[in-house]
Amino acid sequence: LAVVILGVLWVLFRSSEKRKDARITVGSPRTTGRSPRSPRSAGGQSPKLALSGSLRSRRRPLHEQVLDALSSALLSVTDLVQPKKKVVVDADPAAAAEASPEDDNKVCIYYGSQTGTAESYAKDIEDECKQRGIAVEVLDLETFSAQTFSQHKNVIMVVATYGEGEPTDNSRAFHDWIIKDAEPDCLKGMNFTVMGLGNTQYAQFNAMGALCEEKMQVLGANLFYERGIGDDNDDIDRDFEQWKSKGPLIEKIC
Repeated sequence: LAVVILGVLWVLFRSSEKRKDARITVGSPRTTGRSPRSPRSAGGQSPKLALSGSLRSRRRPLHEQVLDALSSALLSVTDLVQPKKKVVVDADPAAAAEASPEDDNKVCIYYGSQTGTAESYAKDIEDECKQRGIAVEVLDLETFSAQTFSQHKNVIMVVATYGEGEPTDNSRAFHDWIIKDAEPDCLKGMNFTVMGLGNTQYAQFNAMGALCEEKMQVLGANLFYERGIGDDNDDIDRDFEQWKSKGPLIEKIC
C-alpha cells in the first residue's frame, strides 16, 4: 500500500511540473520582440506583478497542497500497518518469587520464638547449610502462608512452647491452621524435622514441638530426622548441639 501511494505522489508531482513548464512557455514573451511595457506603480513595480506576488504569498500551489495531503495520508497508513512495539514492564520481584516453582533442594527453616532462642538456633542451622553450599532460607512463622508452606520440600521447624503448652505469639496462625484448617495430605512430598524448645517446669513441656511432629506426619509429611528436645530448665544450648550432631543433621539434609 505504501508503494502505491508513493507512486501516486510521484505521478502527481511530475504532472504538476509539466503544467508549470507549459505555463512558463505560453506566458513568456517572444525572444525576438520587445515585451510590452506595463504601467508602473508608485514603487516602480507593475500592478499585475504586485497582485500576482501577493496572491502567491497568500496561497500555495495546488500540487503542493495535494502532495501534503497525500503525505499525511501515507503517514497515517504506515502507523496502521506497522506493528506497535510492546512495552515490557518489569515484574515485581516479590510476585515473581511467589510464582516461581519451589527449589526441590532448598531447605526452609521456620522458627517460632518468644524470647529469640529459637530464632538464633534457626540461623545457626542456616550458617551450617551455607557452608555446605545448601540453598537455605530462614522464615519467621509470623509470615506463615498455608499455600506457600505446603509447596516446600525440605523443612526444619525450630519451635518454642510458651507458658502452659501454648504456641508463641508469632506461630499462633500456624498452630491454628495445623490443628483445624489443614487439608488431608496437603504436606505430602515434604521432608521435615523438628527442634522443640521448652521448660520442664511446665506441665505441657515441649508441646509445640510434639504437635508439629505429630500433625505434619498426619498431613503426609515425612520425618527424615528425629525430633530434638531442648530444656531451658537445664542446658538448652547443649541439647541443641547434641541434636544436630546425632546424624549429624547437616549430613541428613545433604
